[in-house]
Amino acid sequence: METSQSIPYNPLIAKGFYYRELFENWGRGIQLMMDECQTAGLKPPSFSSSEYQVTTTFYRNDAVLIKGKLQDKLQDKLQDKLQDKLLTELANRPETTIAELSTKLNVSERTIHYHIKQLIAEGKVKRVGARKNGQWIVVNKQL
Repeated sequence: METSQSIPYNPLIAKGFYYRELFENWGRGIQLMMDECQTAGLKPPSFSSSEYQVTTTFYRNDAVLIKGKLQDKLQDKLQDKLQDKLLTELANRPETTIAELSTKLNVSERTIHYHIKQLIAEGKVKRVGARKNGQWIVVNKQL
C-alpha cells in the first residue's frame, strides 16, 4: 500500500476525531482499519473513489458469524431475557392471556407459546384452572 501526506478536508472534524483518540496521527486511519481487520482475521477492506466520494468496503467472515459460538450465545441471552420478562409478567398478573403477553412483550403469540412450553417443561411455571378462567403460577419466584 502506498503512503502519502494526509491533509484533512475539514480540520475541525478531523481535530475532533483526533482528540477522541479515534486515530492517533493524521493519515493513519486506513492503516489502522487494515490492522484491525487483520487482527480480527478478516479480509482487508477495499477502497474506491470517484470525483465526489471515497468508499470503504469491509468484509465479514460469514463462517465465523453463522457457525460460531457468538450467535448461539446471543440467541441464548435473548431467549433468557424474554423468559425472565415472561416470568415477571406471569408473577405480577397470573390471569394474563397469551395475547396480552404477546402485545406487552412485542413478540408473536407463537413465540409466547414456545417459551411458556419451555418454562412449563423446566418446572418454572404451571397453569391452574380452565383455559379462559385459569391463571399462571410461577413456581420459582427468584425474580
